[in-house]
Amino acid sequence: MPEVWQVATIIDRWRLKIEAFIGTGHHNAMSEGINRMIKLVVRAAFGFHKAECQRLRTRCDTIRRAHGHLRRL
Repeated sequence: MPEVWQVATIIDRWRLKIEAFIGTGHHNAMSEGINRMIKLVVRAAFGFHKAECQRLRTRCDTIRRAHGHLRRL
């Protein structure tokens, strides 16, 4: 079955990274989540006339959301 071969190929390609995650438990989910939030905020703040306002809006939203996530831990 081609699907099984495709999954096996992907797992083989990512094997070292998968083993590293299992061994250490470290991942980059938090930074990926913050990057996603930045992209969403930038889209929402697209109409701002000054780049500084857009930068501040992005920073405030990501800090607020990141701290909210840390409180839940």
